[in-house]
Amino acid sequence: GMNNLKMVGYPICVWHEWNADQTKMQCGMFVEGEVEGNEQLIVSNSYEGKAVVLDYYGAYDASPAGWALIEQYISENEMEKNGLAWDEYITDPMIETDTAKWLTRLYQPIK
Repeated sequence: GMNNLKMVGYPICVWHEWNADQTKMQCGMFVEGEVEGNEQLIVSNSYEGKAVVLDYYGAYDASPAGWALIEQYISENEMEKNGLAWDEYITDPMIETDTAKWLTRLYQPIK
């Protein structure tokens, strides 16, 4: 808002590390136009290429089940990962309170 940016698309979360001990993520959004970063705002380009994508419906804390399906698919089809995975949050939980209806699109880039 302070930079008069127009959001395009949905909020995302890029997963740098996710395991039982530690989670490192980078949350963001796509915006229209050119943006300059600063101490609080990191600007980066999005991934362009092939990805395995899954539409996951449910609460955020249960999404590892969706990620397990992606892992299984990649393994069964002898694919190779190509970079960091990310979530795209399609449903706004402030509007839809039923977690069973929350749609999160899961992406894993592949070669």
